[in-house]
Amino acid sequence: MEIIYYLDLIGTAAFAVAGAFQGIKKRINILGVFIAGLLTAMGGGTLRDVFIFNEAPFWIDQIEYFYVAAIAVLATFFIPRHFAKHYHVYRFLDSVGLAVFMIIGVTKAVHGDLPIVVAMISGLLPAIGGGILRSISLGDLPPYVLRTGFYATPAIIGGALFLLLHYLGVPELENTFISVTFLLVLRMYGSAKKWKLPKINFQVP
Repeated sequence: MEIIYYLDLIGTAAFAVAGAFQGIKKRINILGVFIAGLLTAMGGGTLRDVFIFNEAPFWIDQIEYFYVAAIAVLATFFIPRHFAKHYHVYRFLDSVGLAVFMIIGVTKAVHGDLPIVVAMISGLLPAIGGGILRSISLGDLPPYVLRTGFYATPAIIGGALFLLLHYLGVPELENTFISVTFLLVLRMYGSAKKWKLPKINFQVP
């Protein structure tokens, strides 16, 4: 599906921009910003490929992902005002990346006849794993996706929808379109409404 491939590249660039901005906010040097951006864009997918599929990371055979992420990071570092001015666009593209990364990861697991739980993890790792790695590397703990916002939840719901439609016999192309669109709309709507998961205010003695 060519459209998914290009959306995947766009999401990679958006994740790289988001990671680079977090590094810039921490006032670290260009190397640190570069690492933060690449971790966000490709770290989760690398974990998925190595630990679930026991294979070389996707960007080794598809080196264009590395180039796209690297260019996005460097552009963010050298012309940050442009990206800051239009950051709402990149936040939307980041949500596109979240949706596409999640569904691609789940699809890969389905093709490998892996269990449902493993399929969900295969989607979540590229969708949110890079952001968690970036947060850890920058000392931003707990990671954003675990403490605020409405980010991982729509990914989980979208992945579950894909699996449900798959087992109901919906063709993969239609299923992918429906699941990615639903996940994206849910993410954007929840973000606009500032939805959050409940937390407990409990002081440990």
